[in-house]
Amino acid sequence: MIIVVILVCLVLLVLFASDSQIQSESNKAWGLPSPYDHPPPSALSTGAPTGFSDLPDDFSFSLSWNINGHGSYDSAKGILTWGAGGEQRRELILSNEKKRAIREILLQLNLSDYPDAARPEVCSPGELILTIRCGRAEKTVGCTGGSRAGNSRLASACYAIIGIITSSEEEGALLA
Repeated sequence: MIIVVILVCLVLLVLFASDSQIQSESNKAWGLPSPYDHPPPSALSTGAPTGFSDLPDDFSFSLSWNINGHGSYDSAKGILTWGAGGEQRRELILSNEKKRAIREILLQLNLSDYPDAARPEVCSPGELILTIRCGRAEKTVGCTGGSRAGNSRLASACYAIIGIITSSEEEGALLA
């Protein structure tokens, strides 16, 4: 009796498996999705890195600093501003070498460790505001929250990025 039950179970299992395969092939023939087809993990993501710990090559950023007057740079627009109130501006497209160097600095930070900060247009004097954009995702951080060690790390990264942005003699003279 047990052998008969086992055989019936095996036959049902084989029939179910073959029916699923036939249904899947039929769906493919008609261009329909199979219930067993799963999208690759990349299709499920929104294009934003988790925790901004892995930045894609096409990320963009903006950095605002209020030291010796207002300064800011937006890599998506390629605009550098400086002076009191940011009245001076010029186009500045970073070289691939500078972009790679900035990307390396940003990869050293774990931006998810920092609280969201105010937008650059409402920052107070002396504040550093960094915004990272990856696709539709955006994270803005500043030196106003978190631990002092975290602020120091973020400030060091921001100053290093400012140094890269203003590293040519021309930009350095403009900002002096």
